[in-house]
Formats: sequence, C-alpha cells, structure tokens
Amino acid sequence: MMSAASPGARNPTPGSVLDPRDWDAYRELLHQAVEALVSHARARAAAPVWQPVPAELLDSLAGPIPQSPREAAEVFDEFRRLILPYSVGNTHPRFFGWVHGTGLASGLTALLAEATMNANCGGREHAAIHVERAVLRWFRDLFGMPETTSGILLSGTSMANLVSLAVARERALRQDSHVNRGELLARLRVYASSEVHGSIQKSARLLGFSPEALRLVAVDAACRLRVEELESAIAADQKAGLVPAVILGTAGTVRTGAIDPLADLAGVAAKAGAWFHVDGAFGALGVLAPSLAPKLAGLSQADSIAFDFHKWMFVQYAVGCALIRDGALHRATFASPADYLRREQRGTGAGADWPCDFGPELSRPFLALRIWFALEEHGIQRFSEAIERNVALAAHLARRIEEHPAELELGNAPETCVVCFRYANRRAGGADWDAVNTAIAVGLQEDGVAVLSMVRLNEAMMLRAAITNHRTSFDDIDLLVAETVRRGRRLAG
Repeated sequence: MMSAASPGARNPTPGSVLDPRDWDAYRELLHQAVEALVSHARARAAAPVWQPVPAELLDSLAGPIPQSPREAAEVFDEFRRLILPYSVGNTHPRFFGWVHGTGLASGLTALLAEATMNANCGGREHAAIHVERAVLRWFRDLFGMPETTSGILLSGTSMANLVSLAVARERALRQDSHVNRGELLARLRVYASSEVHGSIQKSARLLGFSPEALRLVAVDAACRLRVEELESAIAADQKAGLVPAVILGTAGTVRTGAIDPLADLAGVAAKAGAWFHVDGAFGALGVLAPSLAPKLAGLSQADSIAFDFHKWMFVQYAVGCALIRDGALHRATFASPADYLRREQRGTGAGADWPCDFGPELSRPFLALRIWFALEEHGIQRFSEAIERNVALAAHLARRIEEHPAELELGNAPETCVVCFRYANRRAGGADWDAVNTAIAVGLQEDGVAVLSMVRLNEAMMLRAAITNHRTSFDDIDLLVAETVRRGRRLAG
C-alpha cells in the first residue's frame, strides 16, 4: 500500500503536470507565435536565402542539458532570434539546391492540428487511420494502380525504397521453396541505371543482398537507362545462374531530372520475371503535369512506386510514400503478430489491417493530415499548375543560358525541372573553370542571393538548379542568370 508521502498516492499538482499553468496566457503566447511565424513566412522572399548560423546559438547549444524551467515566451523568443532565420533556405523562391521541399502556408495549420491530436498512426481505430487510407487510395488511383494495391506513408523516398525492395526480395525468395533462402539471396540481382539514387545502395545492403547484387546499367546522352544494356546484363546473369529480382526505373534522376523509359523497363521486367520498382522521389508526381505525363506512362505497370509528398506536392517535411501492387505480399512481408497488438471487433483496438503491418514502424505520426489539408484547401488542379510552372521555369533557365553562348554552357536539356550549367568564358583563356563555378555557387550562397548545388557532368563541375518551388518566378530565374554571369566575369578576371 502506498504511503501518503509517495508521489503516486495523490493527484498531480499544477506544477508537476507539463501542461501550462495558465491556459489563457498560453493561448496569448500562441497567438503571438502565429503572428511571428506568419510574418516570417510572408516576408521570406525579401530576406537572404541562406545565412551562416550565429556564434551565439552555437555557444548556447554547447552548454549542458537544461535543468530548470523557463517561461515559454522566453523560449520562443530565443527560437525566433537564433534559430528561425538560419534555415537551409528551402522556403525561399531562389533556393535551387539539391531537390528540396519548400512547404505550404497551409502546412502551418496542418502541423498545429497534428501536434494537438498527437495521433499514433501505427494502428487502432481512430480518424487519422482513415485519413491515411483515403490519401493512399487517392494516389493509388492517380497512378492507375489496381485496387489490390496497398501503401504506407513514411519519412521519405529513401524509406519507401527500402520498404519496396523488402517486398520485392520477399517475392523473389518465395519463388523457389526448394532452395535455401540464404543461398538464393546471394544469387539475386537488382538492376538500375548508373544515375540511381544512393538510397538504393543503402537499401540493398540493409536487406542483405550481396555486395555484387546491384548492377548499374549505362545511360544514354540524356542520362536515361539504356534498355539494350539492361537486357544484355540480364542475359549474362541468367546464363551464370543468377536471378533477376528487381528492375528499377527512376522518374527524375538526382543529377539531371531524367526519366528512364519506364514502359520499356516494365516490359523487360515482365519478360525476366522480375519485380519492377520505380523511384519517383519527385518525378512521379509529374503525372499531374500535361507536359510530363506521357513520359511517365509506365508508372501504372510498376509493382511498387516510391515518391515524396514534400517535393512536388510541397507539403512540410517529411512525407514519403510506398505503393505496392500486391497488397497481400506487402502485408506478409512486414506483419508481425503480437498479443499486445491484438485486433478487436469493436472499440479502440478494432481494424484488421493496421499501418504497422505494412512497414517497419509501430510509432508513426499523423503524416496524412498535411496532405489532406493541402488537397482540401487547394485541390489537385493547383498542384498540377504549380508543377507545370516549375517545368516551364526550367525551360526558361535553359533558354537564358543559351542566350550567353560565349560565357555559359548548358549541361543538359531539362526533361523535368533540373538544369545543369556552368560559367566558362571562352575569351578568358585557361582558367580553372571547376574552381570558378564552385566559387560562384559558394558566393551566391554566402551573399544570400540564391542556393545552387554542384554536380560533375560530362567531366566538368556544373552548377545545378533544381526548381521544385511553387514560389519561384521568372524574375528569380533571370536574376540567377545575371548574377552568375556577373560573378563569373569577376572571378575570371
């Protein structure tokens, strides 16, 4: 029996509960915080794209773990001064680095609502589970996949690739029950282009494929996988007693945004008896853009698709998705019955298929709410228009580069929204153009003008602009070109 002095013997006091002592004061603080955050978002384009993290923040973070409570208003003020202005810059219209998500204003509402509900979407019977199922169904239908298709929301395409390849591996290992699973796993092969994302290599390693399992196939001049090279590699492996397990197509490669010939790859996979997976991190949602949809026709034939909502649907980080054509196999790959996860006919524990049956996580946030808010507010047509505008901006950037033939070189004809280019003044003689372009990129970043990433293409160091921002304008592109030329001239002397 607990004594009167035991902490568990009495109700918690106001000071021991972690809720606000004064809810009215907390409501006022939230009003002030919303005002500050909305003002920051609204004025973002007028601020530097990126700026260095201040020494004051680094000094404060170098201290020991906080011991005593502080006023919530004081904590928020420190965040507003020392953290909020010093992001990587991806919400700014001139952030073109890598392929980043850019966020929506509606995401502020969605994340506040998500935090208030604090739903665990591993399973059970509650509204959040039904919202996620609806989102998965919407995009299953968008990609033209059958009703047998299952899916799961994850932190991004890296995890979605891992989940998809896990199901593909399970399928391959079940095809011959007379062979030891370890021996068969060592013979499985995965085929992808040399432009494939690094998450595929990580996934193959984590899933126990042999170090030689990933076959990187050569690409053509447009950085798309060569189908004839793929067929030759498969034939050679089959002759050697190896098993083609997965053929992987990329919809929007990292370096140039190229789209592999997906329909052709689907045909090769069917002939070889292999699983056809598409890494469509940003490019898969190009089906919404009339100019890109024909190039993505093979998506509907995929056994699995991995893509991000935080890229070309612009929702707040981080939401990815895996869609699996064979929902029963998907569930069999990940379901792990336990008595503490018993399914009931009624009540909170009801529901047969819980999301934890389709992926590695039991504790999962309410990611679907961000997508629900975005689509309910804007409708799918506005996202179609935003993606099409990004494609048009990339084409405009390519044209502007070609207007400076004596100083700028275009590295790729943009197929989606990625443009690689460099400054190389033919009148300046033997300058180190790799060093010049690196200096241009760093200078643009440090001056807060724009953020570009760097990539080596055609044996040259290139500036790389990935335009996945619904806020970017044609004026932003014109400024980028003008600044690149101006800085290149100065650096080249």
